[in-house]
Amino acid sequence: MHFHAGYAYQEFKDKDCSPTPIILLHGAGSTHLGFPASFRHLTGRHVIAPDLPSHGQSTQKELSSIKAYAQDICDLLLNLQIHRAVFVGYSMGAAITLQILLSEPSLCVRCALLAYSPKSVSPDGILDHDRGNLSQADWRAQLSRYFYTSTPDQTRKDINHALLQKIDKNTFFKDLELTYRYQPTFPVKKIDIPLLYLYGDKDPFIDHRQSELLVEHFKQPNVAVIDNAGHIFLWEYPRLVLDQPNNFLVGV
Repeated sequence: MHFHAGYAYQEFKDKDCSPTPIILLHGAGSTHLGFPASFRHLTGRHVIAPDLPSHGQSTQKELSSIKAYAQDICDLLLNLQIHRAVFVGYSMGAAITLQILLSEPSLCVRCALLAYSPKSVSPDGILDHDRGNLSQADWRAQLSRYFYTSTPDQTRKDINHALLQKIDKNTFFKDLELTYRYQPTFPVKKIDIPLLYLYGDKDPFIDHRQSELLVEHFKQPNVAVIDNAGHIFLWEYPRLVLDQPNNFLVGV
Protein backbone atom coordinates (compact mmCIF):
# COMPACT_ATOMS: atom_id res chain seq x y z
CA MET A 1 0.00 0.00 0.00
CA HIS A 2 1.02 3.58 -0.68
CA PHE A 3 -0.16 6.68 1.19
CA HIS A 4 -0.47 10.15 -0.32
CA ALA A 5 -2.66 13.21 0.29
CA GLY A 6 -4.86 11.30 2.73
CA TYR A 7 -5.35 8.36 0.38
CA ALA A 8 -4.28 4.76 0.80
CA TYR A 9 -3.89 3.00 -2.53
CA GLN A 10 -2.48 -0.13 -4.04
CA GLU A 11 -0.26 0.39 -7.08
CA PHE A 12 0.78 -2.25 -9.59
CA LYS A 13 3.20 -1.43 -12.38
CA ASP A 14 4.01 -4.30 -14.72
CA LYS A 15 7.30 -4.45 -16.61
CA ASP A 16 7.23 -2.35 -19.81
CA CYS A 17 3.66 -1.31 -19.02
CA SER A 18 1.55 1.19 -20.90
CA PRO A 19 2.24 4.78 -19.74
CA THR A 20 -1.49 5.43 -19.26
CA PRO A 21 -2.52 4.44 -15.72
CA ILE A 22 -5.78 2.67 -14.93
CA ILE A 23 -7.69 3.98 -11.91
CA LEU A 24 -9.99 1.47 -10.20
CA LEU A 25 -12.81 2.98 -8.10
CA HIS A 26 -14.60 0.55 -5.78
CA GLY A 27 -18.21 0.23 -4.68
CA ALA A 28 -20.29 1.10 -1.63
CA GLY A 29 -18.92 0.26 1.81
CA SER A 30 -15.91 -1.42 0.26
CA THR A 31 -12.19 -0.78 -0.36
CA HIS A 32 -9.73 -1.36 -3.21
CA LEU A 33 -10.11 -5.07 -2.34
CA GLY A 34 -13.61 -4.89 -3.83
CA PHE A 35 -11.83 -5.59 -7.12
CA PRO A 36 -10.50 -9.14 -7.53
CA ALA A 37 -6.70 -9.41 -7.61
CA SER A 38 -6.80 -10.19 -11.33
CA PHE A 39 -8.17 -6.67 -11.97
CA ARG A 40 -5.64 -5.02 -9.69
CA HIS A 41 -2.71 -6.79 -11.40
CA LEU A 42 -3.42 -6.44 -15.12
CA THR A 43 -0.67 -7.73 -17.37
CA GLY A 44 1.20 -4.94 -19.11
CA ARG A 45 -0.60 -2.21 -17.16
CA HIS A 46 -0.05 0.44 -14.52
CA VAL A 47 -2.98 0.10 -12.09
CA ILE A 48 -3.84 2.34 -9.14
CA ALA A 49 -6.61 1.15 -6.82
CA PRO A 50 -7.36 3.63 -4.02
CA ASP A 51 -9.51 3.29 -0.96
CA LEU A 52 -12.03 6.12 -1.29
CA PRO A 53 -11.99 8.76 1.48
CA SER A 54 -13.47 7.37 4.73
CA HIS A 55 -13.04 3.84 3.37
CA GLY A 56 -10.38 1.28 4.20
CA GLN A 57 -7.11 2.90 5.21
CA SER A 58 -7.78 6.32 3.65
CA THR A 59 -8.30 9.39 5.81
CA GLN A 60 -11.78 10.15 7.16
CA LYS A 61 -13.33 13.00 5.20
CA GLU A 62 -16.87 14.35 5.11
CA LEU A 63 -17.92 14.13 1.45
CA SER A 64 -21.65 14.51 0.94
CA SER A 65 -22.11 13.84 -2.78
CA ILE A 66 -20.83 11.84 -5.73
CA LYS A 67 -19.61 15.13 -7.20
CA ALA A 68 -17.51 15.75 -4.09
CA TYR A 69 -15.96 12.29 -4.35
CA ALA A 70 -15.21 12.87 -8.03
CA GLN A 71 -13.49 16.18 -7.31
CA ASP A 72 -11.46 14.60 -4.51
CA ILE A 73 -10.22 11.84 -6.83
CA CYS A 74 -9.26 14.47 -9.40
CA ASP A 75 -7.30 16.31 -6.70
CA LEU A 76 -5.49 13.08 -5.81
CA LEU A 77 -4.48 12.52 -9.43
CA LEU A 78 -3.22 16.10 -9.67
CA ASN A 79 -1.12 15.45 -6.56
CA LEU A 80 0.26 12.31 -8.20
CA GLN A 81 1.04 14.23 -11.41
CA ILE A 82 -1.42 12.11 -13.40
CA HIS A 83 -3.07 14.13 -16.14
CA ARG A 84 -4.59 11.38 -18.29
CA ALA A 85 -5.97 8.01 -17.18
CA VAL A 86 -8.36 5.17 -17.89
CA PHE A 87 -11.08 4.99 -15.22
CA VAL A 88 -12.83 1.78 -14.22
CA GLY A 89 -15.62 2.22 -11.69
CA TYR A 90 -17.76 -0.42 -10.00
CA SER A 91 -21.24 0.43 -8.63
CA MET A 92 -20.78 3.63 -6.55
CA GLY A 93 -17.30 3.88 -8.10
CA ALA A 94 -18.96 3.87 -11.52
CA ALA A 95 -21.09 6.86 -10.51
CA ILE A 96 -17.90 8.65 -9.43
CA THR A 97 -16.22 7.67 -12.70
CA LEU A 98 -19.16 9.01 -14.69
CA GLN A 99 -19.01 12.32 -12.85
CA ILE A 100 -15.26 12.62 -13.47
CA LEU A 101 -15.93 12.00 -17.16
CA LEU A 102 -18.60 14.73 -17.19
CA SER A 103 -16.77 17.34 -15.12
CA GLU A 104 -13.14 16.69 -16.15
CA PRO A 105 -13.26 15.00 -19.57
CA SER A 106 -9.65 15.97 -20.35
CA LEU A 107 -8.56 13.49 -17.64
CA CYS A 108 -10.32 10.55 -19.27
CA VAL A 109 -8.74 8.47 -22.00
CA ARG A 110 -11.43 5.81 -21.69
CA CYS A 111 -13.98 4.90 -19.04
CA ALA A 112 -15.59 1.66 -17.92
CA LEU A 113 -18.78 1.64 -15.86
CA LEU A 114 -19.56 -1.66 -14.11
CA ALA A 115 -22.79 -2.61 -12.30
CA TYR A 116 -24.34 0.85 -12.36
CA SER A 117 -27.21 2.77 -13.87
CA PRO A 118 -28.44 6.30 -13.13
CA LYS A 119 -31.47 6.21 -10.82
CA SER A 120 -30.21 2.93 -9.40
CA VAL A 121 -32.92 0.73 -7.95
CA SER A 122 -33.14 0.09 -4.20
CA PRO A 123 -34.38 -3.50 -3.80
CA ASP A 124 -37.05 -4.00 -1.15
CA GLY A 125 -35.52 -4.82 2.21
CA ILE A 126 -31.95 -3.81 1.42
CA LEU A 127 -32.05 -1.09 4.07
CA ASP A 128 -34.13 -2.97 6.65
CA HIS A 129 -31.19 -3.47 8.99
CA ASP A 130 -30.76 0.29 9.20
CA ARG A 131 -34.30 0.47 10.56
CA GLY A 132 -33.51 -2.23 13.11
CA ASN A 133 -35.66 -4.90 11.44
CA LEU A 134 -32.87 -7.41 10.79
CA SER A 135 -29.91 -8.71 12.74
CA GLN A 136 -26.43 -8.16 11.33
CA ALA A 137 -26.22 -11.83 10.25
CA ASP A 138 -29.66 -11.79 8.60
CA TRP A 139 -28.89 -8.51 6.84
CA ARG A 140 -25.66 -9.94 5.38
CA ALA A 141 -27.54 -13.04 4.26
CA GLN A 142 -30.13 -10.85 2.54
CA LEU A 143 -27.41 -8.74 0.94
CA SER A 144 -25.85 -11.94 -0.36
CA ARG A 145 -29.14 -12.91 -2.03
CA TYR A 146 -29.34 -9.52 -3.77
CA PHE A 147 -25.74 -9.71 -4.95
CA TYR A 148 -25.72 -13.24 -6.38
CA THR A 149 -27.61 -15.24 -8.96
CA SER A 150 -26.99 -19.01 -9.13
CA THR A 151 -23.40 -19.06 -7.91
CA PRO A 152 -22.26 -22.49 -6.61
CA ASP A 153 -22.19 -22.73 -2.80
CA GLN A 154 -18.41 -23.01 -2.43
CA THR A 155 -17.75 -20.09 -4.75
CA ARG A 156 -20.33 -18.08 -2.83
CA LYS A 157 -18.57 -18.87 0.46
CA ASP A 158 -15.24 -17.80 -1.00
CA ILE A 159 -16.69 -14.52 -2.25
CA ASN A 160 -18.42 -13.88 1.06
CA HIS A 161 -15.10 -14.28 2.84
CA ALA A 162 -13.23 -12.07 0.36
CA LEU A 163 -15.83 -9.37 -0.10
CA LEU A 164 -19.18 -9.26 1.70
CA GLN A 165 -17.90 -9.88 5.22
CA LYS A 166 -15.58 -6.88 4.82
CA ILE A 167 -18.27 -4.40 3.81
CA ASP A 168 -18.71 -1.76 6.49
CA LYS A 169 -22.43 -1.53 7.24
CA ASN A 170 -22.67 2.15 8.19
CA THR A 171 -20.48 3.29 5.31
CA PHE A 172 -22.48 1.06 2.96
CA PHE A 173 -25.76 2.81 3.88
CA LYS A 174 -24.26 6.27 3.45
CA ASP A 175 -22.77 5.29 0.08
CA LEU A 176 -26.07 3.85 -1.16
CA GLU A 177 -27.87 7.07 -0.30
CA LEU A 178 -25.30 9.16 -2.20
CA THR A 179 -25.46 6.85 -5.22
CA TYR A 180 -29.28 6.86 -5.34
CA ARG A 181 -29.31 10.64 -5.02
CA TYR A 182 -26.77 11.28 -7.77
CA GLN A 183 -28.23 12.41 -11.09
CA PRO A 184 -25.68 13.04 -13.87
CA THR A 185 -26.08 16.02 -16.15
CA PHE A 186 -25.10 15.12 -19.70
CA PRO A 187 -23.96 17.56 -22.41
CA VAL A 188 -26.15 18.21 -25.43
CA LYS A 189 -23.59 16.72 -27.81
CA LYS A 190 -22.70 13.05 -27.63
CA ILE A 191 -19.57 12.25 -25.65
CA ASP A 192 -16.66 11.03 -27.77
CA ILE A 193 -14.71 9.39 -24.93
CA PRO A 194 -14.87 5.61 -25.48
CA LEU A 195 -17.15 3.88 -22.97
CA LEU A 196 -17.28 0.28 -21.78
CA TYR A 197 -20.55 -0.47 -19.98
CA LEU A 198 -21.04 -3.82 -18.22
CA TYR A 199 -23.78 -5.12 -15.97
CA GLY A 200 -25.40 -8.42 -15.00
CA ASP A 201 -28.77 -9.25 -16.52
CA LYS A 202 -30.13 -10.18 -13.07
CA ASP A 203 -28.70 -7.24 -11.15
CA PRO A 204 -31.60 -5.94 -8.98
CA PHE A 205 -29.94 -2.52 -8.61
CA ILE A 206 -30.03 -1.76 -12.36
CA ASP A 207 -32.73 0.35 -13.97
CA HIS A 208 -32.61 -1.05 -17.51
CA ARG A 209 -34.35 1.93 -19.09
CA GLN A 210 -31.79 4.25 -17.52
CA SER A 211 -29.01 2.02 -18.87
CA GLU A 212 -30.38 2.47 -22.38
CA LEU A 213 -30.58 6.23 -21.93
CA LEU A 214 -27.04 6.36 -20.54
CA VAL A 215 -25.34 4.77 -23.54
CA GLU A 216 -27.27 7.02 -25.93
CA HIS A 217 -25.12 9.93 -24.70
CA PHE A 218 -21.91 8.31 -26.08
CA LYS A 219 -20.57 8.13 -29.62
CA GLN A 220 -18.57 4.95 -28.96
CA PRO A 221 -20.41 2.84 -26.37
CA ASN A 222 -19.32 -0.77 -25.96
CA VAL A 223 -22.10 -2.51 -24.02
CA ALA A 224 -22.04 -6.04 -22.64
CA VAL A 225 -24.73 -7.63 -20.49
CA ILE A 226 -23.40 -10.62 -18.54
CA ASP A 227 -25.87 -13.52 -18.67
CA ASN A 228 -27.14 -15.03 -15.41
CA ALA A 229 -25.12 -12.53 -13.39
CA GLY A 230 -26.00 -10.40 -10.40
CA HIS A 231 -24.49 -7.26 -8.91
CA ILE A 232 -21.05 -8.73 -8.19
CA PHE A 233 -20.59 -10.35 -11.59
CA LEU A 234 -16.88 -9.47 -11.66
CA TRP A 235 -16.45 -11.90 -8.73
CA GLU A 236 -18.87 -14.49 -10.07
CA TYR A 237 -17.27 -14.59 -13.55
CA PRO A 238 -13.85 -12.90 -13.22
CA ARG A 239 -12.22 -14.57 -16.25
CA LEU A 240 -15.18 -13.86 -18.51
CA VAL A 241 -15.50 -10.26 -17.33
CA LEU A 242 -11.77 -9.54 -17.49
CA ASP A 243 -11.75 -10.22 -21.24
CA GLN A 244 -13.98 -7.18 -21.76
CA PRO A 245 -11.66 -4.49 -20.29
CA ASN A 246 -8.59 -6.18 -21.77
CA ASN A 247 -10.11 -5.95 -25.26
CA PHE A 248 -11.35 -2.41 -24.52
CA LEU A 249 -7.82 -1.31 -23.58
CA VAL A 250 -6.09 -2.53 -26.73
CA GLY A 251 -4.07 0.35 -28.12
CA VAL A 252 -4.10 2.37 -24.88
